[in-house]
Amino acid sequence: MPILPENKKWYPADWKAIRARILEECQNKCEFFGVENYSTRDGEKDNMKD
Repeated sequence: MPILPENKKWYPADWKAIRARILEECQNKCEFFGVENYSTRDGEKDNMKD
């Protein structure tokens, strides 16, 4: 979900780099369930991306 313009003040300037690093560290998966981001319950990929 994109950051709304009125909320950008709450994020650090390098937020995109921080987010990319975290996604890489967790292998782009939910850390609790281990399910790949943007996948659905049936294992198919969802086309919705930020």
